[in-house]
Amino acid sequence: MEIVGAAALIAMGIVIASVLYGRTHSSGPAAAAAAVAAERDSATATALQAALAERGTDLERREATLAKREADVEQEHSRLADSRLDVERTLERVTTMGRPFPEGAKDKQRSYIIPFNMKTKRGAA
Repeated sequence: MEIVGAAALIAMGIVIASVLYGRTHSSGPAAAAAAVAAERDSATATALQAALAERGTDLERREATLAKREADVEQEHSRLADSRLDVERTLERVTTMGRPFPEGAKDKQRSYIIPFNMKTKRGAA
């Protein structure tokens, strides 16, 4: 967007320079035509400035929206990290599964589904 803004600024400078050149180097009927062209160029420059200002406003709005989203994502990331630490601490305090392994089990590893409620009061586990 900075390139678009710079290009618009350069274009506006060229228009102004051409208007000034036409005013200082014209005479007679050509001067009247140059005056009309200058008014037209001035109106075009004004329209370009208005369009540029509108784009700038839209860009600021988009940047504000992105900044808010980034803040929300950072906050969610922090909340999830805290939640993960809570789960880890709770699992470290677990001493038993609540039921023994089946007799004759010689598995080196076994998966179990552990019901876990994050909404229970802290310190109750």
